[in-house]
Amino acid sequence: MNSKFFIILLINIIALVALNFSLSADDREEARPTAIVETDPVVVVEPQTEVESPALAAVKKESANAAAQLAQEKQTNAEKLALLTTQLAALQEDNKRLAAQLNNLDSELLEKEGYISALKKNNRELKRAQEEHSQLLASEADLLKTNIQRQPDLLKTKPPADIVEETEQIDQVVLASEPEGDLSGAVEFGFSYAQDNQVTRAMNGRLILNYAVPDLYTLNSNLKFELEEEDDEMATEKYRWQLQGDYYLDPRNSIFARSDLQRSQFASYDKEDVYTLGYGRIVFALPRHKFNIEIGPGYRMAVPNVGEDAVSADEFIVRGLANYERILSESLQVKMGAVMEVGRENSTYGVTFKAQNKIYRELYLIFNFEYEYTENVPVDTLNQEVTSGLTLMYAF
Repeated sequence: MNSKFFIILLINIIALVALNFSLSADDREEARPTAIVETDPVVVVEPQTEVESPALAAVKKESANAAAQLAQEKQTNAEKLALLTTQLAALQEDNKRLAAQLNNLDSELLEKEGYISALKKNNRELKRAQEEHSQLLASEADLLKTNIQRQPDLLKTKPPADIVEETEQIDQVVLASEPEGDLSGAVEFGFSYAQDNQVTRAMNGRLILNYAVPDLYTLNSNLKFELEEEDDEMATEKYRWQLQGDYYLDPRNSIFARSDLQRSQFASYDKEDVYTLGYGRIVFALPRHKFNIEIGPGYRMAVPNVGEDAVSADEFIVRGLANYERILSESLQVKMGAVMEVGRENSTYGVTFKAQNKIYRELYLIFNFEYEYTENVPVDTLNQEVTSGLTLMYAF
């Protein structure tokens, strides 16, 4: 029993010693100050210190400055936003104004386009009328001078108006200069020789001159001669000069004065002169064919040859003419005409046919056929006269 008591006492003593040792260790741990670990560079601030450090004050100051700067930037951005809003509103107003101006310009552009289209149409019509007019005014020699299909010589238009630069002090428009006249012509010549029981030589020729002032007037001269000799005796001697002037009222209408002088030593009438005034009209004129007519009063003087039993009467007449020209190909062109001179005492009727073929440049081969019927002729003479022949013509 004493041994049990001794063991229990020993255990209590050991427990008491262990408890005291544990309490002592805790007191030493609480009393020991905080130490800086050499391996860690971070400085540990004692939690008991209540005074602010300089670093914390600097951080707070920088934070305050940043907050003030941020507030100032917000205010600046707000002011910029208000300015941009005002500028945007102004730009929107300008956009509306420019859109309205653009609509007005579009309307004006449409009007000007319509006006330009009308001007182009009028220009085409004017050009076509000028071409037709130029074709109407072209002379017979002009038709022969160049390529018949293109007929550049027929396109005789007015010289263009003088071009004047626009200045602020222009008071009047400089009008186009006066149109210049154009002279053209052609020469025909033919010769034949025949020998059987008798020797026959024949020669004929023609000189055509034409002077034209575009859109104003034309003058045409046609001088023709025919000579024939049989066994050294003259059998035919005929001369004819036709002179005509046309004054154009417009591209299709004109008035004319005409003289036709004929001298023939061996025909029914030795002298026959016809003077005519009248009106002419181009019925149609297209690039490849043309038709025109003339009509007017006149006066005829006819004198028969010596020894011929014929009526010599000077009288008033009415003269009418119809003429048609046709281009068949690039080198071939024909011309047909009918004329009548009706009087109280005597009347004449005639038809003509002419074909011209281009040989080389301005050189042409001409075939002529003429038929004329006279009502009153001397006794033992024929009412009909027929003439035909081939000639060469040079146009210039």
